[in-house]
Amino acid sequence: RAGLLLMRLRSIFVRVLASCGRHPSGLVFLLDEIDKVPEYETRSAVPALLALLDPEQNHAWRDHFFDELPVDLSGALFVATANDEKRICPPLRDRLVMLRLPGYSAEEQIQIGYRHILPRLKRELGIRGQVQIPKRVIRMLVEDYSAAAGMRMLRHRLHQVLVRALREHIESSATVRVTPTEVRAWLPAPQESGSSDVGSGFAWGNGFWVDARPIDC
Repeated sequence: RAGLLLMRLRSIFVRVLASCGRHPSGLVFLLDEIDKVPEYETRSAVPALLALLDPEQNHAWRDHFFDELPVDLSGALFVATANDEKRICPPLRDRLVMLRLPGYSAEEQIQIGYRHILPRLKRELGIRGQVQIPKRVIRMLVEDYSAAAGMRMLRHRLHQVLVRALREHIESSATVRVTPTEVRAWLPAPQESGSSDVGSGFAWGNGFWVDARPIDC
Protein backbone atom coordinates (compact mmCIF):
# COMPACT_ATOMS: atom_id res chain seq x y z
CA ARG A 1 0.00 0.00 0.00
CA ALA A 2 2.95 2.33 0.53
CA GLY A 3 3.99 1.88 -3.10
CA LEU A 4 0.41 2.47 -4.25
CA LEU A 5 0.21 5.69 -2.23
CA LEU A 6 3.48 6.95 -3.71
CA MET A 7 2.24 6.21 -7.23
CA ARG A 8 -0.96 8.17 -6.55
CA LEU A 9 1.02 11.10 -5.17
CA ARG A 10 3.18 11.10 -8.27
CA SER A 11 0.20 10.97 -10.63
CA ILE A 12 -1.27 13.99 -8.83
CA PHE A 13 1.95 15.96 -9.16
CA VAL A 14 2.26 15.07 -12.84
CA ARG A 15 -1.11 16.79 -13.37
CA VAL A 16 -0.04 19.71 -11.18
CA LEU A 17 3.16 20.22 -13.16
CA ALA A 18 1.30 19.94 -16.47
CA SER A 19 -1.38 22.50 -15.54
CA CYS A 20 0.33 24.85 -13.05
CA GLY A 21 4.05 24.55 -13.66
CA ARG A 22 6.73 24.21 -10.98
CA HIS A 23 5.38 27.00 -8.72
CA PRO A 24 1.67 26.27 -8.15
CA SER A 25 -0.27 28.30 -5.59
CA GLY A 26 -3.76 28.16 -4.13
CA LEU A 27 -3.91 24.36 -4.33
CA VAL A 28 -5.64 22.27 -1.65
CA PHE A 29 -4.60 18.63 -1.17
CA LEU A 30 -6.81 16.26 0.85
CA LEU A 31 -4.94 13.38 2.49
CA ASP A 32 -7.76 11.10 3.63
CA GLU A 33 -7.32 8.70 6.58
CA ILE A 34 -3.67 9.50 7.13
CA ASP A 35 -3.71 7.28 10.22
CA LYS A 36 -3.83 4.25 7.90
CA VAL A 37 -0.55 5.06 6.16
CA PRO A 38 1.72 2.08 6.94
CA GLU A 39 5.13 2.74 8.43
CA TYR A 40 7.58 0.15 7.14
CA GLU A 41 11.35 0.06 7.19
CA THR A 42 11.41 -0.03 3.38
CA ARG A 43 9.11 1.49 0.74
CA SER A 44 7.42 3.68 3.31
CA ALA A 45 5.32 6.61 2.14
CA VAL A 46 6.01 8.47 5.39
CA PRO A 47 9.27 10.18 4.28
CA ALA A 48 7.56 11.55 1.18
CA LEU A 49 4.66 12.88 3.26
CA LEU A 50 7.04 14.40 5.80
CA ALA A 51 8.81 16.29 3.03
CA LEU A 52 5.48 17.47 1.61
CA LEU A 53 4.26 18.81 4.95
CA ASP A 54 7.53 20.36 6.10
CA PRO A 55 7.69 24.10 5.28
CA GLU A 56 11.50 23.83 5.40
CA GLN A 57 11.44 21.34 2.51
CA ASN A 58 8.27 21.70 0.44
CA HIS A 59 9.42 24.89 -1.28
CA ALA A 60 11.68 22.58 -3.30
CA TRP A 61 10.06 19.16 -3.06
CA ARG A 62 11.95 16.55 -5.08
CA ASP A 63 11.18 13.04 -6.23
CA HIS A 64 13.22 10.51 -8.20
CA PHE A 65 10.24 10.02 -10.53
CA PHE A 66 10.73 13.58 -11.82
CA ASP A 67 14.50 13.21 -12.08
CA GLU A 68 14.94 15.37 -8.94
CA LEU A 69 13.07 18.32 -10.51
CA PRO A 70 12.23 20.69 -7.60
CA VAL A 71 8.54 21.65 -7.20
CA ASP A 72 7.50 24.58 -4.99
CA LEU A 73 4.53 23.47 -2.85
CA SER A 74 4.95 26.09 -0.13
CA GLY A 75 1.81 27.87 -1.34
CA ALA A 76 -0.37 24.74 -1.17
CA LEU A 77 -2.69 23.81 1.69
CA PHE A 78 -2.63 20.20 2.92
CA VAL A 79 -5.70 18.92 4.79
CA ALA A 80 -5.43 15.47 6.38
CA THR A 81 -8.16 13.37 8.01
CA ALA A 82 -7.82 10.54 10.54
CA ASN A 83 -10.14 8.36 12.60
CA ASP A 84 -7.59 7.54 15.32
CA GLU A 85 -5.04 10.19 16.25
CA LYS A 86 -2.92 7.66 18.13
CA ARG A 87 -2.30 5.63 14.98
CA ILE A 88 -0.72 8.52 13.08
CA CYS A 89 3.04 8.11 12.73
CA PRO A 90 4.57 10.37 15.46
CA PRO A 91 6.90 12.33 13.11
CA LEU A 92 3.94 12.87 10.79
CA ARG A 93 1.71 13.95 13.67
CA ASP A 94 4.28 16.59 14.64
CA ARG A 95 3.79 18.24 11.22
CA LEU A 96 0.04 18.63 11.71
CA VAL A 97 -2.21 21.13 13.48
CA MET A 98 -4.88 18.94 15.07
CA LEU A 99 -8.57 19.87 14.91
CA ARG A 100 -10.66 17.35 16.83
CA LEU A 101 -14.25 17.04 15.58
CA PRO A 102 -17.01 14.92 17.14
CA GLY A 103 -18.48 12.02 15.22
CA TYR A 104 -22.05 11.75 14.00
CA SER A 105 -24.80 11.40 16.56
CA ALA A 106 -27.10 8.38 16.35
CA GLU A 107 -29.91 10.47 14.86
CA GLU A 108 -27.56 11.93 12.25
CA GLN A 109 -26.40 8.43 11.30
CA ILE A 110 -30.01 7.31 10.88
CA GLN A 111 -30.86 10.24 8.61
CA ILE A 112 -27.70 9.85 6.52
CA GLY A 113 -28.24 6.11 6.25
CA TYR A 114 -31.88 6.42 5.20
CA ARG A 115 -31.57 9.42 2.86
CA HIS A 116 -28.19 8.81 1.26
CA ILE A 117 -26.52 5.45 1.92
CA LEU A 118 -29.63 3.30 1.34
CA PRO A 119 -30.56 4.88 -2.04
CA ARG A 120 -26.94 4.68 -3.20
CA LEU A 121 -26.62 1.00 -2.28
CA LYS A 122 -29.91 0.25 -4.01
CA ARG A 123 -28.64 1.85 -7.21
CA GLU A 124 -25.38 -0.08 -7.00
CA LEU A 125 -27.22 -3.38 -6.54
CA GLY A 126 -29.90 -2.62 -9.13
CA ILE A 127 -32.70 -2.68 -6.55
CA ARG A 128 -35.88 -0.71 -7.18
CA GLY A 129 -39.13 -1.81 -5.58
CA GLN A 130 -38.13 -5.42 -4.95
CA VAL A 131 -36.76 -4.66 -1.48
CA GLN A 132 -38.16 -2.18 1.05
CA ILE A 133 -36.27 -1.15 4.18
CA PRO A 134 -38.13 1.12 6.63
CA LYS A 135 -36.37 3.69 8.80
CA ARG A 136 -36.83 1.57 11.93
CA VAL A 137 -34.46 -1.02 10.44
CA ILE A 138 -31.84 1.70 9.89
CA ARG A 139 -32.35 2.81 13.49
CA MET A 140 -31.78 -0.72 14.76
CA LEU A 141 -28.60 -1.07 12.67
CA VAL A 142 -27.27 2.19 14.09
CA GLU A 143 -28.15 1.45 17.70
CA ASP A 144 -27.25 -2.26 17.84
CA TYR A 145 -24.78 -3.00 15.04
CA SER A 146 -22.72 0.17 14.47
CA ALA A 147 -20.40 0.80 17.40
CA ALA A 148 -18.38 3.54 15.65
CA ALA A 149 -19.60 7.10 15.18
CA GLY A 150 -18.68 7.01 11.49
CA MET A 151 -20.69 5.63 8.58
CA ARG A 152 -18.49 2.77 7.32
CA MET A 153 -19.88 0.10 9.64
CA LEU A 154 -23.47 1.19 8.93
CA ARG A 155 -22.86 1.00 5.19
CA HIS A 156 -21.30 -2.44 5.58
CA ARG A 157 -24.21 -3.79 7.63
CA LEU A 158 -26.81 -2.23 5.36
CA HIS A 159 -25.12 -3.77 2.33
CA GLN A 160 -25.30 -7.19 4.03
CA VAL A 161 -29.02 -6.75 4.68
CA LEU A 162 -29.76 -5.64 1.12
CA VAL A 163 -27.87 -8.55 -0.41
CA ARG A 164 -29.72 -11.05 1.80
CA ALA A 165 -33.08 -9.41 1.08
CA LEU A 166 -32.34 -9.47 -2.65
CA ARG A 167 -31.64 -13.17 -2.38
CA GLU A 168 -35.02 -13.65 -0.68
CA HIS A 169 -36.69 -11.76 -3.53
CA ILE A 170 -34.97 -13.86 -6.19
CA GLU A 171 -36.04 -17.08 -4.48
CA SER A 172 -39.68 -16.02 -3.90
CA SER A 173 -40.27 -13.46 -6.72
CA ALA A 174 -42.15 -11.40 -4.12
CA THR A 175 -41.48 -7.95 -2.72
CA VAL A 176 -39.40 -8.21 0.45
CA ARG A 177 -40.15 -5.77 3.25
CA VAL A 178 -37.30 -6.13 5.73
CA THR A 179 -38.17 -6.18 9.43
CA PRO A 180 -35.94 -5.97 12.54
CA THR A 181 -36.70 -9.64 13.21
CA GLU A 182 -35.26 -10.66 9.85
CA VAL A 183 -32.19 -8.49 10.35
CA ARG A 184 -31.46 -10.20 13.68
CA ALA A 185 -31.71 -13.57 11.93
CA TRP A 186 -29.40 -12.51 9.09
CA LEU A 187 -26.68 -10.72 11.06
CA PRO A 188 -24.56 -11.84 14.02
CA ALA A 189 -26.06 -11.13 17.43
CA PRO A 190 -25.37 -7.54 18.58
CA GLN A 191 -23.38 -8.65 21.63
CA GLU A 192 -21.10 -10.62 19.31
CA SER A 193 -20.77 -7.91 16.70
CA GLY A 194 -19.90 -5.39 19.41
CA SER A 195 -16.50 -7.04 19.84
CA SER A 196 -15.83 -7.20 16.11
CA ASP A 197 -14.41 -4.73 13.65
CA VAL A 198 -14.43 -4.28 9.91
CA GLY A 199 -11.09 -4.41 8.14
CA SER A 200 -10.22 -3.57 4.56
CA GLY A 201 -8.41 -5.91 2.23
CA PHE A 202 -6.89 -5.75 -1.24
CA ALA A 203 -6.53 -8.70 -3.61
CA TRP A 204 -5.92 -8.79 -7.34
CA GLY A 205 -6.90 -5.16 -7.80
CA ASN A 206 -10.21 -5.38 -5.92
CA GLY A 207 -10.99 -3.98 -2.47
CA PHE A 208 -13.24 -5.81 -0.01
CA TRP A 209 -14.52 -5.66 3.58
CA VAL A 210 -14.22 -8.46 6.09
CA ASP A 211 -15.51 -8.93 9.66
CA ALA A 212 -12.74 -9.61 12.16
CA ARG A 213 -13.23 -10.94 15.68
CA PRO A 214 -10.58 -11.76 18.32
CA ILE A 215 -10.38 -15.43 19.30
CA ASP A 216 -8.47 -17.32 21.98
CA CYS A 217 -5.81 -19.69 20.62
